[in-house]
Amino acid sequence: MVVGGIVAGPEDKEALRLEARRQREVERTKKLGPGRLRNIGADIAGVKNQIEEKKRQEEAEKEAKRLEDEENESIRRYLLQVESEDALAKRKELLTLRNDWRYQAAQREEARQHDAYIRSIGIDPDTCAPGAAQKFGGEDVSRLERLRMQALQSKQWSQQLTEERKQREDKEKQEQDAYMSYLFEIERLQQSLHQANERERVHIASEIQRYNQMILDEKREQERRRQQMEQQQNAQEIQYVLQSNLVSENPYQAALPGVPFDQRVRVDHWKGFSGDQTKQFLSQNDQLLTEKARHAEQMRQQQLDEARQQAELHRILVEEEYNSQKKRAQVELEIKQDRERQAREAAERERKNTEQAHGKFEPGFFQAFGRSYR
Repeated sequence: MVVGGIVAGPEDKEALRLEARRQREVERTKKLGPGRLRNIGADIAGVKNQIEEKKRQEEAEKEAKRLEDEENESIRRYLLQVESEDALAKRKELLTLRNDWRYQAAQREEARQHDAYIRSIGIDPDTCAPGAAQKFGGEDVSRLERLRMQALQSKQWSQQLTEERKQREDKEKQEQDAYMSYLFEIERLQQSLHQANERERVHIASEIQRYNQMILDEKREQERRRQQMEQQQNAQEIQYVLQSNLVSENPYQAALPGVPFDQRVRVDHWKGFSGDQTKQFLSQNDQLLTEKARHAEQMRQQQLDEARQQAELHRILVEEEYNSQKKRAQVELEIKQDRERQAREAAERERKNTEQAHGKFEPGFFQAFGRSYR
């Protein structure tokens, strides 16, 4: 495709096609309107009503919030007023109490000063009536002096208690220091004893090690001597075997001049049997082995015979035991039957005795009347 004298490629063609389709969609939307409104219809009045209702709802919420804020503010102001009134009442009460206390204290002070003034003037007997000489119960002229003495005594007692407490604390501190010194001394002695024990233990361990090493050296020396002696003995034995005709079993040591060697037998130079003697001894050994085998076979046969006899005897004993048990069972059965028979006979006899004891009229008793044969 040629656009403005320029040949368009495949990508430009696709872009132009998309742009043309997009323009058609825009024109179609302008002509027909949005698809949602076209499908469900546009309710302009309903939309306006919804918007107005939403606005009214928002205004109502704002008004309710404003009223709630005003109510909260009025409640807060009321609470502040109540708190301020309570605080003012408490303050007035405290001020009244303080004024009353000060007034009472002033009255007591004035009365005390007046009493002191009266006591300082003294009593004039000329100007007093006879009643002035009376001493009423509760009057205490030396009260102030006594109070001063009591205060002085209390002060002295306090000082004395403080001094005693200080002395007691000093004494306890001295005792504590002495006790700590005693503990330190004990600990020092324990450490010295421990060190001495440790040195003794190390010394004993070293002595034991030295003794063990000495024993080990002695054992090694003894083993070396034993091996050396054994080697010497082995060498001597080998040398003796090589040099001794007796040990090396040299048959020619028994040879004598003029005597055949096979006829020469010397007890002190005997080195074995001859061939015939060896064969004779071997034949005797074979006979002994044959006799031993025959004896073993006889013993085996005898054991088999004894086993058969024991089995037969066991069978006979078992059979006799079975027969005796069978006879015993038969006897017990007969005894049981006899006891049952005796029990039945006893019961029958008891029944008859009971009937005879109570008496009974048989039919023949009445038929016997008028039939006498005399």
